[in-house]
Amino acid sequence: MESSFEEVVALLTSPNVQRVDSLIAEELDTYVDREHQSVSAKMVQQELVEASLTCNDVLAILTEKADDVLKLAVALLRDESLSQQGADISGLVEGCSITYAIYLYHAQGAIMEELIEYLRRRQIPRASLFAARVFALYGEIKKKSNGRKLPDKNEFS
Repeated sequence: MESSFEEVVALLTSPNVQRVDSLIAEELDTYVDREHQSVSAKMVQQELVEASLTCNDVLAILTEKADDVLKLAVALLRDESLSQQGADISGLVEGCSITYAIYLYHAQGAIMEELIEYLRRRQIPRASLFAARVFALYGEIKKKSNGRKLPDKNEFS
């Protein structure tokens, strides 16, 4: 079932999405651009369609696995083998955590072929290589048991 535009906007403005977005940006010493919400919502809506997930699916991942989403996002964004030489991160799009929640969904389910197909639909260059890095980084994250934990919801403002 496809999520409506209104459901996607509600997802983007949900405390869980905003919280994980902000924590990713904090880890990377950058900011989240929240000034183009309608564009972000259209992009996320398309991502959800191509991933065959709903807003509720993603919200569940961001609620139950927020720490893993944060770690995976930061690891991927810092991975030099995937970034362009000298590329600096100068801001993140609102809802960036949704993309990483989708990657995590595939990685934790050990369904690389589905991730590759999703990446191809999203026209991500070198989809097979990228999917392999997602799986490798997720494996590293799972091996580490004493990583950073997210702050309590009441501590976030």
